[in-house]
Amino acid sequence: MTVSKDPLSVDDRENAVRVSILGQEYPIRADADEEYIREVASYLNERMNAVHAAEPTRPLSKVAILTALNLTHELFDMKRQNEEMLGEIERRTKEFSDCLDQGLSDS
Repeated sequence: MTVSKDPLSVDDRENAVRVSILGQEYPIRADADEEYIREVASYLNERMNAVHAAEPTRPLSKVAILTALNLTHELFDMKRQNEEMLGEIERRTKEFSDCLDQGLSDS
């Protein structure tokens, strides 16, 4: 069970999964399995390392904010793409349904 409403949370209990992000260890507890938690943490670590490598003099708090903004931008872009695809699927489904209706009424 998670400590907060978030799917992942920092938790110092023994059964938390320990992950490393920018050289800092964090105990993470989640309803997800350990492999998934490690995969998410690894992705975040890679993204934060990329931002930090591009601007090594920035404080880590700013690296975290820039990384969060980049990830949020990606999320919003994917949501927009998903909405566009769903709209296209709905449009094509309606076209197909209309063709079927037309074919059935011609019979």
